Amino acid sequence: MRHFIVSVAAALVGLLSPASLTAQEAGADPTPRAASRDRLDKALARTAAMQNTAFEAKWGPAGKAKKADPFQAMLSAQASGKANGSWHPKVRTCAFGGKEGDEFITTGRRTIAKSANHDWRIRAGRFADGNAVKFAPDIELLLELLDGWQLAVTHSEVGSLDDRPVEIVSITLNEDQVAEAVWSGALPQSLVAGGFGGNVFRLAMGIGAGGGGGRQAAKKPQATVDLAITIDPAAAIVHQVHCRAYLDNEQGGMAGRVVVVGGAAGFAGEEEEEEEEEEEEEADEGAPLTYEKGLPKRPRKKKSVNDFVVTLREHGRTKAPELTPEQKKLLKL
Repeated sequence: MRHFIVSVAAALVGLLSPASLTAQEAGADPTPRAASRDRLDKALARTAAMQNTAFEAKWGPAGKAKKADPFQAMLSAQASGKANGSWHPKVRTCAFGGKEGDEFITTGRRTIAKSANHDWRIRAGRFADGNAVKFAPDIELLLELLDGWQLAVTHSEVGSLDDRPVEIVSITLNEDQVAEAVWSGALPQSLVAGGFGGNVFRLAMGIGAGGGGGRQAAKKPQATVDLAITIDPAAAIVHQVHCRAYLDNEQGGMAGRVVVVGGAAGFAGEEEEEEEEEEEEEADEGAPLTYEKGLPKRPRKKKSVNDFVVTLREHGRTKAPELTPEQKKLLKL
């Protein structure tokens, strides 16, 4: 088994050698990038068509905290979350992290929800206790969208996942793709809108309606969204999708950069900002982007930086839940 892994890794290294990537990014030789895009397309198509697959998802501000700030911690908690679940031919499940114990089961057009203190209830966009759901992961939808788009591959590299060699393909979404992913519910709104943005104030003041009482079209999110998609080229499956969004604070991001470490929120204060400024001053603005685990390292000064990470497991092998008589009655099964 070890020899097989080494052989596969060696093959990937050959395809994604530094020399090839340098030429690729310089535009001298599009073949390595085209080959990565082809492998990515196959993995997305196969995984998007799969059923009986489990997922883990987490989202929230990215980075490492050095100083605590109660207000920023509150904003971070509101923009953060985690969940796990699975999708199957006739049912989709989602269990959220946290002491509330929130769970969803969806079949067709109907969703039921429960929590630690509430039995199963019919709900639409709400938890069992009646609170509105800001975001519920729909990984099947996300994969379908990515599979249907012409994705701009910017970089690829060799990596490892659970001691398996993998390829990490880097993508930068265009403005239309970002808007569609967020507005369809495939990506969380908080990914591209940190803190209190201008739209919130316009809604609060009743501004935005036309003279005839009409409604203006929503403004597309003004955020740079990078994706690092981890694939197994041999099996043609997706293992992980890591989204990272950069939003100018002037565009509605948080006044400072909120970060989460191990579920605890904090505020990246002056000390960290000073360190970042030093790093940016040392970097050559004309130099190409460098990548870390498939994500480009972009300047973070005066930016809100948010992550959404999805890890897929048991591709095609996850068993659908056995529904109770109560659940079947509520779901009209």
